[in-house]
Amino acid sequence: MPWKRKRDQLPPLPQSVSISGIRNSQVAVGTGNYTVQGSYIESGAAAAQLEQSLATVRCLVQAQAGSQAQPALSQIDMLDRAVKDDPPDVTAIVRVRDWFGRHLPLILPAVLDVLAHPTIDTAIQAAGQVAQSEAARRSEP
Repeated sequence: MPWKRKRDQLPPLPQSVSISGIRNSQVAVGTGNYTVQGSYIESGAAAAQLEQSLATVRCLVQAQAGSQAQPALSQIDMLDRAVKDDPPDVTAIVRVRDWFGRHLPLILPAVLDVLAHPTIDTAIQAAGQVAQSEAARRSEP
């Protein structure tokens, strides 16, 4: 028989690839990969606005959090790192938002103001779209 059905063919053997001499480049191997081009890291006026929003939340925590001040400041530090990751760590962002909702709801609006920053908002929306696409792809027969 000169041909075989695709399902009857053996999978290809693993291949080894060596990549060298390339800096700041992307490589995607396999199937079903999602790539996002560009950087989420802010600079200039947008970065200053984000820093100002985070500083405002820190001031509110110090003024209003009372005995919860130290854990709340730890949450703000986590939020600071999460929003500055490239891409932003959406899981950590959601954890911080939920923590403030449970423990310090009076400060939550200031945290949400940080999350409404255009770069962070865009990153959260992009992560949601990727998750929806992946869920749809996995549910296909």
